[in-house]
Amino acid sequence: SSGINAEWPLRPGKKASVVMETTSFSVNTGGKLDLSAVVEGPSTPTRVALEHTDLGESMTDVTVVADSTTKWKITKTITPVFKSNSGTYHFRITFGNLQVASSAISVTVRIDCRPLTTPPNSSLEKETLPNENYRYRVRCKSGDSSTTYLLIHEDKTLATCDTSTGTYDTTDLSPCARTVAPTT
Repeated sequence: SSGINAEWPLRPGKKASVVMETTSFSVNTGGKLDLSAVVEGPSTPTRVALEHTDLGESMTDVTVVADSTTKWKITKTITPVFKSNSGTYHFRITFGNLQVASSAISVTVRIDCRPLTTPPNSSLEKETLPNENYRYRVRCKSGDSSTTYLLIHEDKTLATCDTSTGTYDTTDLSPCARTVAPTT
């Protein structure tokens, strides 16, 4: 597991801790977001909440499952996910009068761009980019032995979707023109 172990002393030799299972997420709008952590403490938690730090919201409908008498797994599922779910979260757990908080969880919500219209006599090939964005490349369709297709504008073959905003850098894509071989 990864994350920062947030600890507070209870009495000599006893402590409470929260370890996040993941510290950052990226999810598409309409998707499902599962946030979880492992909690250790002196007793069963009396209150568990997931707090959206940026909005100041607290969600108390968190699932708590005992792994042992001193260890619990806490989980919160958010579905469907909206752009407003982006931001920083943390779990806050209360054991009687002791309160502990997890390290921050960063959530990025990605927005898919609307479908593109395929230019005439062509097809669009989707390419995934390393930064979670993607782009479409125009390809001319294949012709028969007497017909070929060529791009009208060689510089208008790519449209890149920025998934942080859900917009393309361009939607002006080149169509392909049919060329016919001369007959002899």
